[in-house]
Amino acid sequence: MAHRSSPSGLHAAREVLRLYNVTVKRMEDVPGMPPGVLANEVHLSILIDKATNAHLVCAIRPEIRYWQNRLTARTATSRDIDFFLKRVIETLEMVPEYQKNEEPLGYMAVRPVADEYTAGEEIRQQPWRWAIVSKGAYDAMRCLRYWYILVPKNAPLFDGAEQEQVLLAKLIDNSVRISKPVSNLQAIRECRALLLKGDITELDLRKAIRTLGCMFDQVPHYDDLREESMLLV
Repeated sequence: MAHRSSPSGLHAAREVLRLYNVTVKRMEDVPGMPPGVLANEVHLSILIDKATNAHLVCAIRPEIRYWQNRLTARTATSRDIDFFLKRVIETLEMVPEYQKNEEPLGYMAVRPVADEYTAGEEIRQQPWRWAIVSKGAYDAMRCLRYWYILVPKNAPLFDGAEQEQVLLAKLIDNSVRISKPVSNLQAIRECRALLLKGDITELDLRKAIRTLGCMFDQVPHYDDLREESMLLV
């Protein structure tokens, strides 16, 4: 049976419920709240999906596998792949982005250094970097805080409402995990442009679609992969 939310939204909802005590606000305190709102993974995941559009991104993954098989069997035309890449681009463009008049939600994060002996001196001297929470995760955090009261199960690491918002938004961002394909949107556009010009070989096109599949494989999966081919409702 198909889930009512994407694997990304479902994973994020389960992480929120694992780390927070979540209760629904009183209807009289929330204008426009419909009856029947519950503090369960179904309702939380649907809110997260709608705020991030993660369900649209996750729906692309089964199509990638399909076109990989078609390319391997040499039954896909250039027009087929062009139409598919156009759909991928349009989907990724629907993921929320900060507007010019909006201030991104950010935080100080530890700079990842694989090997402190081979890292440059400049990196070793600057172990911290300013990281930005995605717009979708920021919107999802606001939606959850609008409908629900969220209290950390463990003592919060920081004091203050702003820090609490950052922690919740980070949790959603790290759980949804759609940033990898979104960050490579320009590369996908360039691949499609080469295809339209006829400047890409069959081998390079197969490599590009395989790389695209690797990007999307970093997005959470359902426990049963067959469920990804079902219609999300």
